[in-house]
Amino acid sequence: MNDKEFKGLLGEVCEDCCSAEQYCTLKELILSEHPTPRFLVQLKCIEKFKYEKSKELNKDIGWNAAHFMWVDEGYAAKFAQEFKEGMHIKDIYFKIRPKN
Repeated sequence: MNDKEFKGLLGEVCEDCCSAEQYCTLKELILSEHPTPRFLVQLKCIEKFKYEKSKELNKDIGWNAAHFMWVDEGYAAKFAQEFKEGMHIKDIYFKIRPKN
């Protein structure tokens, strides 16, 4: 993934918390660490999952529980099957959890 593509992925990952026009500490931290695109996409999917599960249960389940549920409910394995570099986060998440 080239720099332009990676920055586009960061825009997707940070779209809910960082404006494209403003400086974003989160984006800068991610850029300095340069994690794999697969890691970033799965992390964002887990965040979406955490939000949906928390809403279903009327309480914040927290990151730790979200990670365990992600694995236990088979979403990590499904992610591994479906992930292809360059996929948009919303597209892969819909493939993994189509009902949401």
